[in-house]
Amino acid sequence: MGQRMRRSVWVTVLAMLLSLLLTQVVRGAGVAQTWSIGPEPFGVTVDASTGKVYVASSRLGTLMAIVDPAVPPPPPEPFPTPDRWITFPASQTMSVIDPALGRMFVTLANNAVAIVDLSTNTMVASVPDAGSIGIALDPASHRVYAQTPGAITLIDGTNGAVLVRTVATNGFWWGISHDPTRHRVYVANADNYHPSLVVLNDSDLSLIRDVPLRAVPRFTLSVDTAHDLIYVGGLAAIYPTAIDPAGRLYAIDAATLETTASIDVGGGAGGVFSTTLDPATNSLYVSTIDGYPSSTRGDAIVVVDTATFAVTQRIPLAFQPGQSALHPDGHLYVAAFSTSQLAAVCLTNCAPVIDSLSLGSPSTATVVSPYTSFRDPDGDAVTATYRWSLNGAVITDVSGPTLDLGAPGHGDRGDVISLVLTISDGTFSTTRSASAVIENALPAISLKLSSVTPRTNDTLTATASASDADGDAVTLAYSWSRNGTLIAGATGTSLDLTQYGDRGDVIAVNVSADDGHGGVSTRTERATVADSAPVVTLTTSTTAPKTNDTIFATATMTDAEGDARCCGWYLKRNGAVVWYVSGGTTMAFDLNRPGWGDRGDTVTIEAVAGDGTLETRAVVSAVVVNSPPVGGVALSNYSPTKKDDLVAYGSVFDADGDVVPFTYTWQVGQKVKLVVGPTSASSSRFDLRELQPGDVVTVTVTPASDGFDPGVPSSATAVVRSPK
Repeated sequence: MGQRMRRSVWVTVLAMLLSLLLTQVVRGAGVAQTWSIGPEPFGVTVDASTGKVYVASSRLGTLMAIVDPAVPPPPPEPFPTPDRWITFPASQTMSVIDPALGRMFVTLANNAVAIVDLSTNTMVASVPDAGSIGIALDPASHRVYAQTPGAITLIDGTNGAVLVRTVATNGFWWGISHDPTRHRVYVANADNYHPSLVVLNDSDLSLIRDVPLRAVPRFTLSVDTAHDLIYVGGLAAIYPTAIDPAGRLYAIDAATLETTASIDVGGGAGGVFSTTLDPATNSLYVSTIDGYPSSTRGDAIVVVDTATFAVTQRIPLAFQPGQSALHPDGHLYVAAFSTSQLAAVCLTNCAPVIDSLSLGSPSTATVVSPYTSFRDPDGDAVTATYRWSLNGAVITDVSGPTLDLGAPGHGDRGDVISLVLTISDGTFSTTRSASAVIENALPAISLKLSSVTPRTNDTLTATASASDADGDAVTLAYSWSRNGTLIAGATGTSLDLTQYGDRGDVIAVNVSADDGHGGVSTRTERATVADSAPVVTLTTSTTAPKTNDTIFATATMTDAEGDARCCGWYLKRNGAVVWYVSGGTTMAFDLNRPGWGDRGDTVTIEAVAGDGTLETRAVVSAVVVNSPPVGGVALSNYSPTKKDDLVAYGSVFDADGDVVPFTYTWQVGQKVKLVVGPTSASSSRFDLRELQPGDVVTVTVTPASDGFDPGVPSSATAVVRSPK
């Protein structure tokens, strides 16, 4: 016991020192390849004899993916193809392969264990009520240990018989692993309050011990028979009082079942989800995932040296890693749970990968740019080397990523060009080649229409020319169509729209160019026959209206298509619409109406003609001029006697509302006898006593100027008569 304790202390101290000295994030590793699998891939199992990888689909349904890394991955497909899948009655969780039996055992969501014949990749039997989560195998006895959260079933792998079943007496049983040396089965009890490592006898599943753990495990359970250790990882802290934070890996002595050491593999950002042990290299590959205990990035593969129990590498991942398995090709195959993929992780410096290389279908005088995709799984900087050849001979004057076939000696129609692409990261390099036959160059056509919006009666003309990189003579041919229908006989360079086009029609010209060597190019240009707007002219009866004038307007309209209507009429005062009416080609506007126009206002008359699509407006504007004051006069008697009083009643009317005084001027014959004013008096008297019968008396009322124009006088006349 003393030696074991001293070894425990030494291992712990050494692990702490190495954790300080070793670089945690290593560039010499990374994702080398991915395959699209389906939603939430989970268990990963490798058949070492064939190299095929089997990936359980926890959400895809009844299909388990089969990936052969030796075959290039197919593009993502909406539906799986039968030759790459195994069909089950339910979704799958975990699987193990018995190579001697040529069988795979799979836990299903319906609590059954499926038995698969690997020679045909078909399910040949199932064991009901046996397992839905973890599964382990004793290859020597061909015994299978299948697990549900509440029980473990021991199955004879040779015939599928159930040998024994034990029911969980505590917690929530999750991960499972077999120890062939001590003949034990270890079970991870994921009870959030009392997590433990359950130790069972592998022959009868009797309980040996229930070992308390310092964190909650899941699938992180591996048996290291070389060091007589059991590795258990903490996915989450114990609830409600954490003893240890999530993300620690524990080494438990298989002899004493005591924890001898623990290290932080989560880096404070991830919980431990699963492990894969490689005894040959003393390496334990630990999947850590986000969210335990925080939402920071913790997705990674952490490599632990089992000889020193120290972290030697941390490989950050862009996805949440699930179960993993080692492949004979040296890669670790990991279920990318969050991105629905299977990822092959290169664990050391990886050679660059050229995913694709193609030269396409080049033709004479074009510039060949290869369609290529390459990368370095480690993220190392890479250099690309290009070697071009023509008909097997290296082209010495080109070393870059493009080849100009227009340059002399670089290739013509019928020649074979090749490219050898080499990608190097400074240590390893990858080479891939591609070839292509230079094809006949198609003629290049230049085409332009005289208008893309011609009118109904226009002539539409196409101007075309063609060139050919091979130097071939080119023949041009024209065809015209209207609304997608070929116009018979229209094979010239022009089209008369008076015969073949109306408003809204789409006219297309198609030009084909034939080089006589099978190369035919076509080009099409289109034009839409545009609407012809109506034309409107407008005349008015006056250009200097007064406040109370009536303006008479006349509109004259023409329309090329004969479908316009006239007119809508607008009257605007100082830019604001005061009246609208739909009428004919003539209209009267009475400015005497309130608000229609006063002195100084700008009145605008608009005549609007439209064809339902386009409108045309004709506009005439005028400034309302001053209306001079106008005098008015009436007499009390138009044939008075000399004994009568003659009274003149005067007034002034001003359309603009100006108030001005006025003058009464009394005349007898041509002689002015009396002037009264300026005044605002409404009457004036004139004495007739000195007059004789027959005298003509005239009174004139003359308004004063309103500041703009002189007043307009008004007169009244009376003739003196003899008294009776």
